[in-house]
Amino acid sequence: MTKSVDIIETRDGRRGKRSEAAGEAVCRFPLRKTALLLAFGLAAAAGLRAEDVPSPAVQASTPLKLSGFAQIQYSRLGGSKDSFSITRARLSLDSPVTRAIRLRATADAVKSPVLLDAVIDLALFKGGGLRLGQFKVPFSRESLTSSTDRETISLPRSVLELSPGRDIGASGRDIGALLQFKSVLLEASAGLFNGSGINRADADRQKDVAARLVFSPLSRLKVGGSLYRGLHSAAAGEEALRRDRVGLEIEMGLERAELKAEWILAWDGDVTKRGGYAQLAGALVPGRVQAVVRYDSLDRVGPAAPGRNETWTLGLNAFFAPKTKFQVNLERRGERESGRGAELCLSALFQAGF
Repeated sequence: MTKSVDIIETRDGRRGKRSEAAGEAVCRFPLRKTALLLAFGLAAAAGLRAEDVPSPAVQASTPLKLSGFAQIQYSRLGGSKDSFSITRARLSLDSPVTRAIRLRATADAVKSPVLLDAVIDLALFKGGGLRLGQFKVPFSRESLTSSTDRETISLPRSVLELSPGRDIGASGRDIGALLQFKSVLLEASAGLFNGSGINRADADRQKDVAARLVFSPLSRLKVGGSLYRGLHSAAAGEEALRRDRVGLEIEMGLERAELKAEWILAWDGDVTKRGGYAQLAGALVPGRVQAVVRYDSLDRVGPAAPGRNETWTLGLNAFFAPKTKFQVNLERRGERESGRGAELCLSALFQAGF
């Protein structure tokens, strides 16, 4: 049988034991239940205290910078079926090994192969150094711009089909060595590459050459050019064909807008291609909402499949954080020589990053 203690409080505030016969108000507290409640309270307090203590952080011999982002896209082309897709899911790790050596690696779980970048940067002199590994080929401003920072969801078709590394489905990347320099007025880079794309060995004995030079005569004006010379085989054992590129670019910042344009001339074997784009992006609400309009064209001149593709893009961007945004694009795609009508493509993309 559970024992209880009869506790009352007198009018003068003193506590004591009284019997029920005394005619005073009585409150009963079973001893066993009181002990259980007290034990439970102590355990809960200890648990809350434990949650306040942060878990041990990952330890490393040098500082590490981890960044990443994911992009979820909805698209509908003409009267075809619409679809959701995960276009990118990337993680990047950046760390200084020494004061003169830096390592960076980027992987994308959506792509195949998964490894996109594996870069070692060597600081050889002030403002410049040597880059080794797998990284973006120095050609075309838009190709070099990360997808997290682009004003439109898709690359211009002229860049996608003509820029080295993009033209062979390698996300603009290749394996090689690059000497680079950057100052307030000048950006210069030149290097040697396999010319085969990401995670692939050279298919011939000749290294491809890439170079890019950009001048900044004014604080908000950049003018540059790119050059690429090399060979490419569509498959192992096939004859390597000429693969040369020349590109021009300009970028101009206005009060609440930015204008940029590129033009590329390419030679693939006997086929000559040329194309370019012009884009204007303006802030509707500075730092929050942006509107974009772009015209893009691609011409094929040669004995095989001549023709011209034109694309108009209207876009609207909403920014929530430095790497978090929502984009909506409406594209009108047409081919002049095909005789087919223009197609409309609606795309929407949500990106979240850190």
